[in-house]
Amino acid sequence: MPTSFTTGSSVSCFSPGLTRASTCPAAIANRPTAISRPSAVRSQTKSADQTVTNNATLQNETQLSFGVNSGEVWYVQLLLTYSGNNATGDYKCDFSFPSSTGWDRYVGDSSTADAILVSTGVRFAAASNLAAISLGTDALDTPRTFMLEMMLRPTANGTVQFRFANNTAAAGRTSTTRAGTVLQARKLG
Repeated sequence: MPTSFTTGSSVSCFSPGLTRASTCPAAIANRPTAISRPSAVRSQTKSADQTVTNNATLQNETQLSFGVNSGEVWYVQLLLTYSGNNATGDYKCDFSFPSSTGWDRYVGDSSTADAILVSTGVRFAAASNLAAISLGTDALDTPRTFMLEMMLRPTANGTVQFRFANNTAAAGRTSTTRAGTVLQARKLG
């Protein structure tokens, strides 16, 4: 078990073999306590439900977006909780972004039969959005889950934006992106 020693500069030294108080070497005592670098991680957690009613046109989700610059490389993960009030698969979604290359894959609920929707990967090039993904719902507005991963290299500056809508518009039909949904993005280069 390591023993902790403290120097006069309040820096702890740890050594598994020492059993008596000692002072830290100057190189350890004067080292920086943290590495400072710009944050390359973006994370947003949705604070409230957002609902689209009777509209099949993809709408910007109000909290799930982040800015990117040309030439950067991003790993993006969406952990989505969603629902709809119609048993014909009321929810569709995608991402819009500046012209980019990359790939995406996903897994989630597919229908009221509790089937699984899986994409093992789709490559895109010079694209400005993903193909819309239709997700299963039931008539009871039951929360369901979906996970998407994407690697993205923009060729222009802009915004990566999650969007959603009714799969098919109809009077009173709702599609809801639920509170607690998380969008995480890590800049890799």
